[in-house]
Amino acid sequence: MGTAASRYDSSLIHINSSVGLNACSPMKTYGLATSLDFDTWFILSEITQQIRHYNHYGYRLTSPASTIGAGHRWGKWTPFINYGIFTMHYDNPSVAPAPNDYKRSSLTLRYDVDSGSDVKMQLDRNCDSTNNSFGNTSVFRLSYDRVFQAEF
Repeated sequence: MGTAASRYDSSLIHINSSVGLNACSPMKTYGLATSLDFDTWFILSEITQQIRHYNHYGYRLTSPASTIGAGHRWGKWTPFINYGIFTMHYDNPSVAPAPNDYKRSSLTLRYDVDSGSDVKMQLDRNCDSTNNSFGNTSVFRLSYDRVFQAEF
């Protein structure tokens, strides 16, 4: 027996700053996330779309992104693989002549220390597939997570 859940979010964000991100450049964000849990197997996915209008400067930025991942629980161990894509498109070629496109693959291994804490190792491979921004990178993360419960 499994479970499924979906979530849709939408927001309008205004940021006040001295760098031009203010009420003249509102950002709209839309997202849809789905998770499927089949006892030991699970699948997570998310699709988002961000749109920011730089009205004062006369251009618009769109940033679609998506991710999908799957994992399996073996007792206290949970390996998880994930793949994601992020793109930035400007509608004015003088701002950025080519879109920025990133792809990320990750491999995660989590160990549940007890019911409220875990240790997680994650290796990310970020690929700049347009070769016009930050280049390719690999990142290794090691973290300890602890859930704190407040009693009221």
